[in-house]
Amino acid sequence: DEMYRRPLVPWASERCDDDLAGALVHHAPPPARLLDVGCGLGQVARHAAGLGYRVVATDPSEVALARARREADEVIWLRDDICATSLAGPFDVIVDRATLHALPAGRAGAWAAGVLRLAAAHATVIVKAHAQGVAGVTTGWSAQALAALLPGFEVAEDTEAELPGLVDATPISSRLVVLRR
Repeated sequence: DEMYRRPLVPWASERCDDDLAGALVHHAPPPARLLDVGCGLGQVARHAAGLGYRVVATDPSEVALARARREADEVIWLRDDICATSLAGPFDVIVDRATLHALPAGRAGAWAAGVLRLAAAHATVIVKAHAQGVAGVTTGWSAQALAALLPGFEVAEDTEAELPGLVDATPISSRLVVLRR
């Protein structure tokens, strides 16, 4: 909550990342039921709702959700932690932009359990996370590590990407990975 009380949150923007927006339309076009995990200020959720997805957006920060709610009424905004989720699925599309890499490495299994439980039989999971080998306080990921974390899913796309930094907007080497069940 404290981070979202600040006027500028470096990792958030007003619009959905172009590469993520493209992956959504290419790999899992609407209409579909979409879950935005760790939605923050809601740029992915708002974009997806505008395309015709039925969107549920979650974040553990009530401050972030309150700010996001002011921008879009067509999204269902819920306080939830994917590592101990109380949501009921299934969702056709699950998007994680910059949440998994912010978790301690020991919570990755709980993240995966939540995603696996909520994913529909034909689900597409899109993860944009810091790449392996990136120095700092986050946990980096590769497509292979994500596929191992989500048994039954196969990598459909693995692309170099960037995310803004945690302290400022300096880009950090990341991966955009699309997995399909």
